[in-house]
Amino acid sequence: MVEADPNHSKFFSINLDEIALFLKEENSGLLKRRDDLLLAYSRVPNPLPSNEVAEKALLFLGQLTRILANARTARLSQGQGFRDAERFIEKFFKEIEVPIKQVVKDIQERLTTFMEEIQIQNPSDEPSPATEIVTSVPGNKSIISVNSLSSNVLRVPLVWQINGFDRPSLDLEEIRPYLANSAILKACEKHLAAHGPNRIKGVSYKRVAAID
Repeated sequence: MVEADPNHSKFFSINLDEIALFLKEENSGLLKRRDDLLLAYSRVPNPLPSNEVAEKALLFLGQLTRILANARTARLSQGQGFRDAERFIEKFFKEIEVPIKQVVKDIQERLTTFMEEIQIQNPSDEPSPATEIVTSVPGNKSIISVNSLSSNVLRVPLVWQINGFDRPSLDLEEIRPYLANSAILKACEKHLAAHGPNRIKGVSYKRVAAID
């Protein structure tokens, strides 16, 4: 039986040079506006010396935010075809992966039940060195190994995984070292929006000019 090679595709060939040329031509106005604004930025004094210059800086900030909005609109519009293709491809492969993952989960649960019953029947049994037969399953980090007990009974090691958590009783101190900085920053931003600044120990705050 021949299986698909995930590292090779003969169906799609995307010419990135052509895409780059198209984007430059389609967005020539945005590119020129960007260059003009960056040149204007080089002439903005620092610090701002007067109220009049500060007012001009505020107007300039509005111009900057408008080009950002225009660039985002263009990016979303011109990239729509690629996103549609990506969603179509993802949907296609999910029709392969989802039912197989469901079977993987079911077989894993059956093996878990089987091994729990074996452990109940043999509570003092010590596992012997394992022979690895399945090293990985997409979307599942469990490793299945087979040992032979003295009675030649199949043995699959049981490993712990998270089944869920109760937010009110969760001990955040235990998982503090493992929280990603991005998750902590997002939580701090939400706390700031709800409660204001200078309320959380260990967090530094600063004021910035508001952008509409």
